[in-house]
Amino acid sequence: MRAWLIAITVAAGCGTPWIEEIDGDYRRLTTTLDSNKSGQLKASIRPEVGESAMLVTAEPLDDALDCHVRSLQVASDFPFRADQEVASDKARTNAAFIGHTVSLNWPITEDDGFLRPNTSHKVQIGVVDSSLAYTGGDTRVSVVLKRDIDFSGGVLRVNIVFAGSTGADDEIVVATEEAVALWRNIYDNIGIELDITYFDYTAQGIVGAPGQSDLLVYEDISRSVPFGAVNLVVVEEIDGFDQVFGFAGDIPGPMVSSGRSAVAVSAGLHAGADGRFSAAEVQLLGETIAHETGHFIGLFHPVELTFDSWDALDDTPDCTGDFACRESLGANLMYPTPICDGVSCVPQVGLTPQQGAVANRYTGVL
Repeated sequence: MRAWLIAITVAAGCGTPWIEEIDGDYRRLTTTLDSNKSGQLKASIRPEVGESAMLVTAEPLDDALDCHVRSLQVASDFPFRADQEVASDKARTNAAFIGHTVSLNWPITEDDGFLRPNTSHKVQIGVVDSSLAYTGGDTRVSVVLKRDIDFSGGVLRVNIVFAGSTGADDEIVVATEEAVALWRNIYDNIGIELDITYFDYTAQGIVGAPGQSDLLVYEDISRSVPFGAVNLVVVEEIDGFDQVFGFAGDIPGPMVSSGRSAVAVSAGLHAGADGRFSAAEVQLLGETIAHETGHFIGLFHPVELTFDSWDALDDTPDCTGDFACRESLGANLMYPTPICDGVSCVPQVGLTPQQGAVANRYTGVL
């Protein structure tokens, strides 16, 4: 049972009216702001002593509008600027790119330092219409701040949600439990312990991908399970992505309720035509769950399959070309595809120290 302490406060010196909620080591701030005629709005967050990371999520109230995070200003510094992020071939976050719901976790890497207590962190958000022209529009801004001064490890809470008939299929349930054991071992190497709770969710037929379709389903799921956890939704197949093993709502994903607040995993595709899970298929399921959740907590592919863009980390080599990338990164959990020869697949369970540092900075890891 969650006990909320609720107070309406105004952040001193900035005029941002926040509704504040306290839940254990989390502080949640929520407000609705109207962008000006140039499509810009600013929200100011003042971290308290002991608060080490924050996850800012913006979502226009009008479904026809989209938004993105244009900048983060801390005192006179701009450690995050959308124009620099978009122009770079080194991915750090999707917050700079336009979508209906966008999230910025800060800090992202060790180089970003820490939140500065009692200092205004101003987030500028741009709101656009269907033609990508900046426009006015009410936007819900939510901020989750965590108290966690040790970024070397923590606990990630996970709501595993069996959607539709998957929870009644013993084959799927047992395979998921076995895959979770593998997932635990993978994340243990970066100091993250998993706290798993299982739920059932009644859904008619197949379900689409979070952030892409069936947004109301994923928003309803995220509202019906406990806050502060990643929602891993096990479906028969991902509608519209029938050859995709898993899909993360975003990089990073939001903690507040939205159509992006989930990771979806296709049980049917992993089981294959016979509907039964071999040991290799359970292995692949565990790696998919760990991989897609890795996206949700901030990790990108170390290299994209176009071989012309990479993550922003120094300890994942900037390889070019299929052979070189498979040789240097093929065993990494976040490699973009499984590497199989028709008989077996390369185990993809490795994570680098800097990947672990990003994951542990995600606000949902305490």
